[in-house]
Amino acid sequence: MGIKAAISRPLAGLAMKKFYRAYQNPVVSQLAVMQQLLDQASVTAFHKDHHLQDVRTHAEFSAAIPVRDYEQF
Repeated sequence: MGIKAAISRPLAGLAMKKFYRAYQNPVVSQLAVMQQLLDQASVTAFHKDHHLQDVRTHAEFSAAIPVRDYEQF
């Protein structure tokens, strides 16, 4: 086995484990991604203007963000 294969196989295995965990419970995985994105955006004015620090679910997110068209931005 070459060095590339020796390195890539364990990394591919880790990636597949992560994928299968997300596949087994997509709702929890999507909520985790949403929370991660909200945490990253916590320094933005948009985040503060819409009080996204209180958002924990998709329903709360939908309620906090009004539907707008391009001109309303």
